[in-house]
Amino acid sequence: MDIQMSLHHLLAAYGEAMDNGHKELVEVIIRSIKGKINPFGKFAHFAVNSAIIKVVPNDAQTIHIVDFDMGQGIQWTPIIKAMGKRIKALRFTSIKKTEEESTSDQWRFEKTKKRLVDYTNLFGLRLQS
Repeated sequence: MDIQMSLHHLLAAYGEAMDNGHKELVEVIIRSIKGKINPFGKFAHFAVNSAIIKVVPNDAQTIHIVDFDMGQGIQWTPIIKAMGKRIKALRFTSIKKTEEESTSDQWRFEKTKKRLVDYTNLFGLRLQS
């Protein structure tokens, strides 16, 4: 699908989500639009993941990753998959940008945490908290 057509559909979905008050869907659509317009974020995740995988010693039992914008956590799926063959546990620390914490932020964090726990279990890893 060409980028103009894809952006057209994303913008239409954004308008509909805004009209219907679906704030979380709006955030997902905005991230998708940013990814279409500026693919450097994907490259940055790839570069960071590759660097982490390369420097983790083969005898490491656990690695600890600090993330300043965890979002949905999908940027870490390649690390989880690669590390499942080499280590026993992962630990993520998510640092929030603001002091404010709303109920929806906490709900989103718990949903992300559950998704990461489920995904790490697929590869025989334990996600430490």
